[in-house]
Amino acid sequence: GGSGRTPIAELDSVGLLGADSHIAHGVHADAADRALLRERGTAVALCPRSNERLDCGQAPVAAYRAEGNAVGIGTDSLSSSPSLDLLEEVRAVRALALSQGSTEGGLDRWLVEAMTLGGAIALGRNDIGRLEPGCRADLTVVDVAADDPYAAIVADGVGRCLATLVAGDLRYASGTG
Repeated sequence: GGSGRTPIAELDSVGLLGADSHIAHGVHADAADRALLRERGTAVALCPRSNERLDCGQAPVAAYRAEGNAVGIGTDSLSSSPSLDLLEEVRAVRALALSQGSTEGGLDRWLVEAMTLGGAIALGRNDIGRLEPGCRADLTVVDVAADDPYAAIVADGVGRCLATLVAGDLRYASGTG
């Protein structure tokens, strides 16, 4: 017989939840599980295209957002996802959030933060995911011709890469071949 606990509660009972771990997918997390994840500082890596392909359910994205859970965005793997395109994954998270009743207000900014800072939190890294002294300068500079740059990148996929830096080193610059 089982313990009668949810998988997340079971992980907590053996000390496996905390800021040094994350939950992949987070599909079957109920309100108590989500509260426990927040209490322990455990992030969730959302992978909705993989969940759809595996037909294993949908993560409660709107609830994670409304309740303030730390989330990152994952692409899983090519064995369970159509591509490793992070922006396609973000658009799938966006569609799922809206289908679950999440409002558009601030959604695109929340998604960009999930791609950057949320990913850093999920990995237990404080040196990535943000632009500030002491952090790695891994970034992409995108030209967006829109009033809302978050929406231009997330919802519309509009933007042109001007430059890419890895650890502060310029790896790509538009027009340099």
